[in-house]
Amino acid sequence: MNRLSEADRRELFAAIEAGEPVSPRFLKLLFPDATNVTGGYELVYRGKMRREDVMQFTFPAPLQVVRAMPEGATVAKGEWSNMLIFGDNLQVLRELADPASPHSLAGKVRLIYIDPPFSTKQDFQGRQEQQAYQDKVAGAQFIEFLRRRLIMLRELLTDDGSIYVHLDSRMAGPIKLIMDELFGRENFRNDITWQKIRSSKGQAQSFGNVKDTILFYAKSNEVYFSRLYTPLAEERIEQHYSMIEPETNRRYMLDNFSQAGQGESRRFGDLVIAPPPGKHWIWSQEKIDVAMAKGEIIITSGGRPRVKRYLDKSQGNPVEDIWTDIPPINSQAIERTSYPTQKPEALLERIIEASSSPGDIVLDCFAGSGTTAAVAERLGRRWVAIDCGKFAIYTIQMRLLNKLKGGQTPRPFTLYNAGLYDYDELRHRTEFPIYAQIALGLFHATADKKKYGQLETQGRLGRWPVLVYDFTKHDDPTAQLDYQTLQDLYHISWGQLPERVYLIVPGAMLAFSPTEYHVPDTDTTFVLLRVPQSVLERVRQGQYDTLLQPQSLFDINDLDSIYPNRADVNDPQKATGFDFIIAPEVVARYGKRARPGQLALPQYTITIERFISNREGSKLEATEANPYPTFAMLLVDPDYRGGVFRLGYHADADEMKKHHFTAYLPDSLTIGDVVKVVYLDIYGNEYTAEVPRAAFDNGETRGEED
Repeated sequence: MNRLSEADRRELFAAIEAGEPVSPRFLKLLFPDATNVTGGYELVYRGKMRREDVMQFTFPAPLQVVRAMPEGATVAKGEWSNMLIFGDNLQVLRELADPASPHSLAGKVRLIYIDPPFSTKQDFQGRQEQQAYQDKVAGAQFIEFLRRRLIMLRELLTDDGSIYVHLDSRMAGPIKLIMDELFGRENFRNDITWQKIRSSKGQAQSFGNVKDTILFYAKSNEVYFSRLYTPLAEERIEQHYSMIEPETNRRYMLDNFSQAGQGESRRFGDLVIAPPPGKHWIWSQEKIDVAMAKGEIIITSGGRPRVKRYLDKSQGNPVEDIWTDIPPINSQAIERTSYPTQKPEALLERIIEASSSPGDIVLDCFAGSGTTAAVAERLGRRWVAIDCGKFAIYTIQMRLLNKLKGGQTPRPFTLYNAGLYDYDELRHRTEFPIYAQIALGLFHATADKKKYGQLETQGRLGRWPVLVYDFTKHDDPTAQLDYQTLQDLYHISWGQLPERVYLIVPGAMLAFSPTEYHVPDTDTTFVLLRVPQSVLERVRQGQYDTLLQPQSLFDINDLDSIYPNRADVNDPQKATGFDFIIAPEVVARYGKRARPGQLALPQYTITIERFISNREGSKLEATEANPYPTFAMLLVDPDYRGGVFRLGYHADADEMKKHHFTAYLPDSLTIGDVVKVVYLDIYGNEYTAEVPRAAFDNGETRGEED
């Protein structure tokens, strides 16, 4: 704080004692950080962090490869693969903005488009209960939530890059002030109005709201921008291009041949004509001579030259900042995904074509339904899509694999999870009993200690014991839990463990991805429950309050009396457990047989015999026609050798239903010693299994069975 003079102190105290207003000049003296204005004004609100503090205190989330897609995708070392990232976008952006990161995109992104969740307190619901996200960050919280991400995003842009921020009418005003502050008023390009609906419900005290606002800013005055045009309307053609050239049948209009300025007379055939006062002819004498020879300039009866503008040479109408020609997604659109805030591809196509070139990187950190990624893919741009919603990540994978316009096969892209964890730091900050209590509550397990040999379990789910893995005992901060660890746990129980044991473990500590592991030569199966990074971050910070994860096991409509603060669930600023995976229960039979009614050679098959999503209160009931209503998609790596999952085959629910939920793996696939299978449900949760080829040859049934 600046030092106040004696006179200042007397003036300030006198005003306070008298109950009179304090002079505005004291704002700068008393609160210099809050009034550090660089553009003439600044939006000030509670909780606003300095830019340098946002960068310093946001911890990056290193990226873990989950799987590479589509089928047969291969990327040579050092070559680009498009990026689909599941995680907290603030931490992901911090990682991408770090020049030292192996995934650094600092100064490399040509175009950013974001459609952040508006501050509306409105819940969105997709079909089949697919709750996408709850748009619940109000007022200053939303502004600061978005501002911190904009700070990171600016670091990613090339010097000639652009950013488009899609907002509703309520948030466009304050966010423009933030954009002016971060990008500079001089780099403001447009306040674009998009008419999102054709008509609105009648309003008693205001005009109907039919538009969204898209703020367009450049990083510098060297912005890349490609002028776009829309086709001329038939009415305009008939009105303006009303003349037809008899010898060519080409439509044309006569246009003015002069513009403001000073200029000399020019020769038009045999005539020398001076421009009107204060004007000059638009072409040089050489160009006029060529046009006259082609008959493209005519002289009017008043002695003035006019140039022919041919309709077939017209580029159309230049696109301006009011967009009324792009309708919203209709219910029958091929591109429709049922994601509640999906934007039309035509909208993103216009933005991407205007502000990027083929091969440029386009980024969207509120990826949602994946429209930005889908359009960037179709237009030959590289892309990065980030979202913290399981349903969003699932939707984008489905869209890229199945719903690209024209049946296009996407170029290679990689799914990442954000966040390896520093367990050494966590180990020294955490008391295991407290962590165990949090972990049991996260999975709705009942605290109930029980001894099996030398092994003590901490709780139970139904009638099965729950073991919370004590990572605090490890001296090696890089230690991981592998198959041998599970076998060791079984042996120290003296073989007393029952058929099923739930094991709660930090997700990133697992050295393998299957959801369950059967201990060889025993009756015991460990079912893995992963504690997500966002929960561990809360524990690391000493926040030990009870955690309610998004996509709760319970019907969220019944939680008011249990969780009075449940409005914070899926709050993007407070989200904890957005990366919470509730694996479905899956039983599948693996085999080898020919398709019914065909004489072809036998094919490897996967038949689903049980698929239940662990989501209580679900209104989706199994029927004879659809026994597995929450099943969404099957992904197969036919030759899994550890590490990255490489997609070799996929089938969605509609395809599986045609064959009674049996997938016939194509003959073209090379089946290795281990086949890795991922089963996805409609909520974005997944169950994984590593199946030996022998299980197919022997016709084995595997999975979670009661």
